[in-house]
Amino acid sequence: MTNNISPEKQAVTLTEMEFDLLTELFNVGIGRSAAALSEMLHQEIQLSVPEISFCSVDELLERFPNDENIITVSQDISGPFDMQSMLLFPVSGSLNVIRAMLGNHLSDEMATELQQEAFTEIGNIVLNACIGIIAKMLDDNFVIKLPQFSDDKAENLFKNSHFNTNQVVMSMQVDLTLTTNQISGHIAFVLGSVSMDSIKLQLNKMLENV
Repeated sequence: MTNNISPEKQAVTLTEMEFDLLTELFNVGIGRSAAALSEMLHQEIQLSVPEISFCSVDELLERFPNDENIITVSQDISGPFDMQSMLLFPVSGSLNVIRAMLGNHLSDEMATELQQEAFTEIGNIVLNACIGIIAKMLDDNFVIKLPQFSDDKAENLFKNSHFNTNQVVMSMQVDLTLTTNQISGHIAFVLGSVSMDSIKLQLNKMLENV
């Protein structure tokens, strides 16, 4: 069994063992994120086991409806290779998350005003936990820029990005379950072929030591 990355020019395949190890590594990062979010939101937060897939930027954006804005927290990362990490949530249901963080008494207007600050903090926690897993796997360090918040249509997310729409995206769908509601979001890493080669190499090294 292999997992194929769709863009043909940058196709990289992972064996079943490599894919399972990658999923397990990110599951550890997601677990750390859930614990930190539970403390911040003052209630139990459950984050599902990430469903990892590989696609192009265009294919990722097709998973979101064009008529609804997407809340995005993104970070440019440099180190052994460059990438962009992104936490993406549909706008619907987002105000419930804000109220969980800051109080159920908030009006829609007030919750909307605080949306950027709240989701930037959530993105900072979740993305850094995942980036920490990649850094540990590669036994190297990354420089992470400040998170950037966006509330826009899917087609506009990469307009000002230096990453092109043909590059590989390592996408993880994660269900965030609060006490009162559930939101499905995506954690995405926009990678180049060098990035995928490095990840595959490190996965093989880890498997050799098992």
